[in-house]
Amino acid sequence: MVNIPKVNVRFFRQLVQPGWSILDIGANMGAHTIALARLVGPTGKVLSFEPQRIIFQALCANVALNDREDRSAELIKTIDALGYSMYWHTPLLFNSKNFYGNATNIFGSIVSKNMLCIHRSIDQNIDCPAVVVPQ
Repeated sequence: MVNIPKVNVRFFRQLVQPGWSILDIGANMGAHTIALARLVGPTGKVLSFEPQRIIFQALCANVALNDREDRSAELIKTIDALGYSMYWHTPLLFNSKNFYGNATNIFGSIVSKNMLCIHRSIDQNIDCPAVVVPQ
């Protein structure tokens, strides 16, 4: 899951009520989406919009894999049935070769949890742990 500062969550808790419907416009990878979904609970809704296709796909994966643990087994089975091999890609959020050359790691050992899916018809030599398909 993408992490957001605790101060943002405290702010959301002051505003958001269970059962509300929330719009998350420019949702990026879904950090606010997930926090807001937990606050509105099962009777509420969070509609997230992200116009950049690749980031939207990351948003979908983030929500599917990290916020809906009760449904992630079903999602993994579905992807497997479609003929895809799946791998966990969990890079650290901090990269010492970052654009600004900032040497300070404010993220510690926090990683970005991503699932890489490649159709089995494509040759694969992936150096990432395989996702275990639930039985």
